[in-house]
Amino acid sequence: MIAGLNCHRVLPTVFVGPDLRLEQDIELLRSLGVTAILSLQSEEDVKGHSTVILGAVIDAGLKVHKVSISDF
Repeated sequence: MIAGLNCHRVLPTVFVGPDLRLEQDIELLRSLGVTAILSLQSEEDVKGHSTVILGAVIDAGLKVHKVSISDF
């Protein structure tokens, strides 16, 4: 866990964690130097709950890349 956010540094410039749920977490990510988010969730996984956060992430200037994967 880093700075109260459920994410972990796996490489000097790579963090891994669940999807964002709170807008205040975006600022925490930016303070860690995060400039882009890679989402591996399917559209079904994020139904509705990530749409608002995704807009806030883009508004904050972070790049978002979505690559949907199947979870077995």
